[in-house]
Amino acid sequence: MKITCLILSILVLFSCENRESKGTLNHSHDRDVYSKKVQEPAYTIEVTENAEFGWGYQLFKDGKLMIDQKHIPAIQGEQGFTSKENAEITGNYILRKIKNGEFPPTVSVQELDSLGVID
Repeated sequence: MKITCLILSILVLFSCENRESKGTLNHSHDRDVYSKKVQEPAYTIEVTENAEFGWGYQLFKDGKLMIDQKHIPAIQGEQGFTSKENAEITGNYILRKIKNGEFPPTVSVQELDSLGVID
């Protein structure tokens, strides 16, 4: 009888420990899942001026240079934008394309014309 009680006590002890540790693991796992946030990349645009070509832009992702656009894209030759504003408008347009999953981003002469950034 003493042996039976001892065996039952040991079984109860081990079964309680397993339940508690499983519960802790599940709760801790749930917290890990819910506490993780997907952090969006931080994009920045810097407008640059080149005395030889005109205005351009640089696009950074998490502080790293991603695009260095010294010339108007889709235009033949080495022609920069005529104004800081036009370079910034185009840089923001390209950034929207990247955020929408288009990489490498492309732009046509028609798109630039519709943005009003080419003469």
